[in-house]
Amino acid sequence: VYNHAYDVAWSPHGQYLALGNANKELQVYRFIPPMLGGGQEMIIEDLVISLADTIVLNKPLRVHGSCAIIGNGDNAIIFQQAGSIIIDADSQLTLRAINVKNCAKDLIRCHDNTGVLRCDNVQLNVVDDVQWNYGSLHFYNTVSLIGNKLFSYQSNVASLVNVQSTLSFVNGMTLYYNPQSSSNQQLVMCVDKTSTIVFDQSNIQISTVGMQLT
Repeated sequence: VYNHAYDVAWSPHGQYLALGNANKELQVYRFIPPMLGGGQEMIIEDLVISLADTIVLNKPLRVHGSCAIIGNGDNAIIFQQAGSIIIDADSQLTLRAINVKNCAKDLIRCHDNTGVLRCDNVQLNVVDDVQWNYGSLHFYNTVSLIGNKLFSYQSNVASLVNVQSTLSFVNGMTLYYNPQSSSNQQLVMCVDKTSTIVFDQSNIQISTVGMQLT
């Protein structure tokens, strides 16, 4: 994979191989049969990745089980080419202290409504309209969506702004509340009075379903 692999480690059960190089880049590989991807995507399962630097995703990253990608506030995940993150059924991904760049369309998505994306001190830089079609979003501490684009909430399950946490829409970002097949007006919820949603020079659009913030 690299001309020089400075750090190589196998997981205890032998299904994963982690390689690190002098540029502080980490790649984790799972050995899977061709029917599960044949090397066209990277699959992680019950894995925590701690970043020392920025990572560039140029192929799909599929999440099984409970996984986390943890930065230090300066690290970034950058989507390029065919890069995306897919959270499988009954799985969850935590992004913590990370800037996510080149967000667009459904580059981060859940396979179905049993998936969960947890964002904790995350900044999402949006370059094209974003759709959230399935699954739940949980926001912790400070989470910002930045960019003069549309964030369309179409999932039929609830998402939460947690205790003492703030979800911000910044620099012209528009929240469009448009559940696909639900009449529920409370699918974006504040857990208590310490949970806030902020629109900073941004907008909210609501479909005929209506919306109630609590």
